[in-house]
Amino acid sequence: LSFFLCSLAAATAVSLPVAMAESSPAELKVIRITPQGEDVPTARQIVIEFNRAVVPIGKMDRTAEELGVILTPAAECHWRWLNTSSLACELDEKESLKRATKYTLNLDTKITAEDGGKIASAINHEFITERPTTRYTDFQTWKGPSSPSIRVVFNQPVAKSSVQKTLSFLDK
Repeated sequence: LSFFLCSLAAATAVSLPVAMAESSPAELKVIRITPQGEDVPTARQIVIEFNRAVVPIGKMDRTAEELGVILTPAAECHWRWLNTSSLACELDEKESLKRATKYTLNLDTKITAEDGGKIASAINHEFITERPTTRYTDFQTWKGPSSPSIRVVFNQPVAKSSVQKTLSFLDK
């Protein structure tokens, strides 16, 4: 009986082939892009974070053309991998994103993870930098019966023509 069991075990082991299934790499995903939203403070960096390693440590500087990234309106981005899974547009010390501006970041499917995974479809990300708001107002005097002299201070430089178009008085 033991001879029969050993023969059966040996036959079973030989008759079961080991299957090595080749699987395609999982989709590469963007998990976060900063800044995001509206009225974000002006900054000198935009960061795209992926769900896993995209590049090995080494050559970290890249061009927008290599990466398939377009920022509109354009900024003087120095594209650089911060680590193996975070890509950044870094601006010089004297530059920052423009205030009161809607930015659109387009990322095509060029970027490939180290394991071969790709972004399934192009990504479009929008954010708006800080818009002008009133910090302080002060009624000073009347220049005439319908001409008040009012001081208005904004959180950032504004054009006189823009203020004249949008400033109004409400009758309460």
